[in-house]
Amino acid sequence: MDTTINDFWRMTWQEKPRSIIMLCTVTEGGKPKCAQYFPGKTNETKQFSKVVVQNVRTTSPASETVFESVQLNVCVTGEPTIKITLFKWLDWPDFGVPASGMGMLRILRQVRDCPNTTVIVHCSVGISRTGTIVACEICLKILLEGKNLNVLDVIKEIRSQRAGAVQTEAQYVYLHKTLLEYINAK
Repeated sequence: MDTTINDFWRMTWQEKPRSIIMLCTVTEGGKPKCAQYFPGKTNETKQFSKVVVQNVRTTSPASETVFESVQLNVCVTGEPTIKITLFKWLDWPDFGVPASGMGMLRILRQVRDCPNTTVIVHCSVGISRTGTIVACEICLKILLEGKNLNVLDVIKEIRSQRAGAVQTEAQYVYLHKTLLEYINAK
């Protein structure tokens, strides 16, 4: 996993996202799930090839224990710094689902506050949790546009580009529950 960190930051610099959503932790169940690809402590700086990444601030919203946000400054010598918010989901188990969809809705709402920008989303493999949150965002966009929604069609389209997305029945049900929470909260 560590061998891909430089590539990750090269891609990040190229695409210049405003947000990264990390749906796993570095270790889960005592097993490595993701490389530590960013500085973990406030004011810490790390260099990955030509990309320099600084952790400016880490916050855990008081009313929300599902995720914390890390403010990062990312730069390459001679280029303007880009500011990225890294949303670290803290309690979404691999092959499982969170108890509520409200955490996902909060993260997606914050990401949506930066329209017309690239968002990087990842979990440990890139299909289960990642597929579920991407499907949710697409479904929410369809609902916000006032169009008819067919969740299965959305998942089929995602799977045509990323096989195995929304990997388990529990994730499929969780997606529906989250959408219902969204509709009921309106």
